[in-house]
Amino acid sequence: MVLKPQDVYVTLKIVASQADRAPYSQLAAELVMSPSEVHASVRRAEGSHLLHGPQRKNRPNFRSLASSPRKTLVTAPRRAANLR
Repeated sequence: MVLKPQDVYVTLKIVASQADRAPYSQLAAELVMSPSEVHASVRRAEGSHLLHGPQRKNRPNFRSLASSPRKTLVTAPRRAANLR
């Protein structure tokens, strides 16, 4: 599943709230998005394991959030080195 930039935006909003996830309508109003766009973003974030699913109230998956940048930083120089 491919994430869109808005998915990261929605995920960061949920992380910043430090509480149970707000209703889609409230998130949509705060982020100036439609509720359906927020819902789709949350589903894509769940699919990529940035958010836990409904069984955990869509809370952030901090383990995945913390490990994703490291993977990118570690693999990017290797790819660049192989291209030379």
